[in-house]
Amino acid sequence: MKPYRASVRFYPDREQERYAVEYLKQLPEKKINRFIVDAVTEKIAANPVSLSASDLSAIREIVREELRGVTFETPPEKPTQGITELTEEEDATNQESVLADMDAFFS
Repeated sequence: MKPYRASVRFYPDREQERYAVEYLKQLPEKKINRFIVDAVTEKIAANPVSLSASDLSAIREIVREELRGVTFETPPEKPTQGITELTEEEDATNQESVLADMDAFFS
């Protein structure tokens, strides 16, 4: 995947940006990008975007509209199957199969 590229401009007539440029000039050239990426991700982590009350209200209204035509029902209960027993023939076949598997395992 290609990295996202952005061009950043600092204006020397703005005090904070001038201070930022002075600081960045002190860093080795190869470390400037990493510093900016780390600063942006730390800022985002410190101030996560939150939804306003109007945003939440709009989301609720959309969900209400979508659910208006939906009917909720309890699914029918699945019938439970009774315990079935093996016939004598099936039981004998099963035992032979188990013994053959054990022989193969221990051989």
